[in-house]
Amino acid sequence: MYKRVVDLKEIIGKTALKFGGKETSWVEIFTDVKGNIITAYPVPAL
Repeated sequence: MYKRVVDLKEIIGKTALKFGGKETSWVEIFTDVKGNIITAYPVPAL
């Protein structure tokens, strides 16, 4: 499994409440070895 954190340059959602529930343009994406997306969700800016 691979993990990527990407800035999409526009608001895509809100972070989890444990991170403040703030708007974010960053997303964390988990893929398998063939590049198929397993899950993706908004994360705080790096």
